[in-house]
Amino acid sequence: MRTKAGLLLIIPLLILPLVHQTVAEDGDNSSTACGYSPGIEASSRVNTVDDPIILHVGGLWSDSCVPTYHSHAINGNIIRVDALWDSWDTFCLPVLTGWGFQIDLGTLPADTYQTELYVTHFGTSLCHTNHFHVFEQIFQQYLPVISKTE
Repeated sequence: MRTKAGLLLIIPLLILPLVHQTVAEDGDNSSTACGYSPGIEASSRVNTVDDPIILHVGGLWSDSCVPTYHSHAINGNIIRVDALWDSWDTFCLPVLTGWGFQIDLGTLPADTYQTELYVTHFGTSLCHTNHFHVFEQIFQQYLPVISKTE
């Protein structure tokens, strides 16, 4: 009976490095400090000065203790988002876990903004950058629809 119990504990420990390696090779970021496929996106692809901007931040983490929102700062046209992994005294399951949060930035002036996601784990790492545009106004042109009637 001791052999079966021992195998049940050893098999997951043998499989975990294989899962870790596979995801790291397939993802866009193999750094364990950033997890896998971290991202930061604006709520809409077309934003105007009247639209509230919401950033969606998240990714895939290597265990059940995921990063959480820590802070954000807007400095000119650079938006820095800091996420913090602070689970030193918590038992974390070795399972890939999705994580994420949203940040309401409100309205912003017209400009092109660069977003930077930093994750503090064993040090602080720049994990992802992206950009979005805020326009003064969007011009729309409507063309009349002409249909032939009999």
